[in-house]
Amino acid sequence: MKYADASTYPTAVDAEMNDAAWRLLGDLGEPDRSHTVELVQPASDPLDEIVTTLLYRHAAGGHSYAQVQMLVEGLSERRREEIFDLAVAARGARDDLLRDHQSGYALIFDVLVDLGSYRDLHRHRRCVQVAQPLGWQHGFERAEDVFTAGLGAQAALGALEAGLGEYYAESLQKAETAAGTVADVSSTGASYLLPLGYRVRCAFKMDFAQAAYMIEQRTQPQGHFSYRRVAWQMYRALRERYPKLAEPIRAVDPDGPFDLLRR
Repeated sequence: MKYADASTYPTAVDAEMNDAAWRLLGDLGEPDRSHTVELVQPASDPLDEIVTTLLYRHAAGGHSYAQVQMLVEGLSERRREEIFDLAVAARGARDDLLRDHQSGYALIFDVLVDLGSYRDLHRHRRCVQVAQPLGWQHGFERAEDVFTAGLGAQAALGALEAGLGEYYAESLQKAETAAGTVADVSSTGASYLLPLGYRVRCAFKMDFAQAAYMIEQRTQPQGHFSYRRVAWQMYRALRERYPKLAEPIRAVDPDGPFDLLRR
């Protein structure tokens, strides 16, 4: 049954933006994967931020927010306005504006992290989250890095010597191969085969208070090592750019000594 208030607005925008992103981002080259977390410079013009966000969310190639932002800065004002207009043209009388239209946040973190950790981080609803399409292009972290971070150096060495590193990588690659077969029938269905170890990209927009809350909550020792590292890098990026704002944040270094008596 089709509900009377069902909206086709987001679907219409997706179609338009997928086409625009494919045409505009095709010449950007390889996605920048040099940063797990990047605190991007906020745009002075809300129009620039909205257009960047729209293209970023539909960047199937996985380009970073900064890469898309630089491209948008080089577009003519008329072209930026055209992209903005595409994102509102199909809006019905009862349709809210999209999440992509939410702008004006001082802090925008572009995060490249494994899907499992993203599923924990995306629980923070007081920030605006703009996730790119799920895909396989970002790969996964090396077994050596994952095992060392999760098990500690000594246990990781034993696991790697036992061949578990090769088994880990082979298992993830088999899932990618299987997804390629499924994609011939359904690209959406193939996304469901994406293991939690594969990396995805998402932008988190927030104010200072939310950044402090997220960093403090997600760097705690009882948390998973992967999102702890993301939250710690968010803290370091914030501290480097705005040292005064970072002073009251109670961040816990995931590589620091572990206090068994700390609660």
